[in-house]
Amino acid sequence: CLSRGLGDVYKRQRTLRGLLGGGDRFGSQPFEKLSKAYRLAHQNVRYFYLASALYVWLILPDLHDSVLFEPPLELAWPLKWAAGLPILAVIDIISVACATFAALAFWKPESLVWRVGFAITILLCAAVPVSLGAINHGFHEWIWIAFIFVFLPATDGEHAGRWSKLSYCLTFGAAQALILMFYTMAGFWKAFAGFMSLAKGIPGNFSPDALGWTLADRMAQTNTQPLLGPFLVENSMLAWPMFLGVIYAQLVAIAVAFRPSLHQAWGWFLIVFHTGTFLLMEIAFPTHIVILLILMIASPFQREPWFRWNTLLHLPLLGRILTSLLEQRGTHPNQEKLHALSDI
Repeated sequence: CLSRGLGDVYKRQRTLRGLLGGGDRFGSQPFEKLSKAYRLAHQNVRYFYLASALYVWLILPDLHDSVLFEPPLELAWPLKWAAGLPILAVIDIISVACATFAALAFWKPESLVWRVGFAITILLCAAVPVSLGAINHGFHEWIWIAFIFVFLPATDGEHAGRWSKLSYCLTFGAAQALILMFYTMAGFWKAFAGFMSLAKGIPGNFSPDALGWTLADRMAQTNTQPLLGPFLVENSMLAWPMFLGVIYAQLVAIAVAFRPSLHQAWGWFLIVFHTGTFLLMEIAFPTHIVILLILMIASPFQREPWFRWNTLLHLPLLGRILTSLLEQRGTHPNQEKLHALSDI
């Protein structure tokens, strides 16, 4: 009788944990699932360094020419040590070293020396446009990820211990969370500006014409005619739900880091957002798209396909509302589990 009672308590405990935690984290074979996530994370880290080597190699001529035709008047702090040296030769050496370190890290990502070397040299490369009075947003995410990956634990491939695999996955997850936090910061300020405009009773980011005004102002400043910009300026009501969707997706992005079922969905949405930014404003973010492909689309923690109706129940904030509506109608996918909790 006691064993039956304990068994019943155990079943209810698993049901409760599954509902509150979004399901059994690793299923019935936790170590196998952990090993799979570790293998995918390790693979994605190599892809990051491969993309880094190609990226730096492609921008080598731009870094060289930028200094050749417009020598910096004052070096940014990472390059202060190069004052008095032939700056063109310094930039060329740093750029080649950066691409080399990235290639070596791709070949052997377990080597701390190659990862540290790449993190330092990519920071020095990013300091070049800053020294010229410009900002290259493409470097920012790359620098942060490079420094996070410095903290990847030393592993021995498939023979790595359980804690090493877990630490590896946590470090990779930290890179995902940091990148998504950048989007949340952008969404926060968009939402904050929108609420401030509402409080003042003036049009703002929540206004139906918000995106249309932004596009018109951008085209007037840059004297450009983006492919879809003029159309949405004249049909701003079509852009309104898209703009609100972007604010929502950016604002709650950090929560997605802790919801693996949404990793790919958010990755695709943000890629569409960056593509739309180019079509509407001619602002390109190719490096951001590459990072989203590596960290989010190929996320090692995504356990099931993202294009399922159940995925909607995991949406931050909106998922709770949808769940309540389905529970009231008795059509929630986990309705039986919810009834099982009624006696707890």
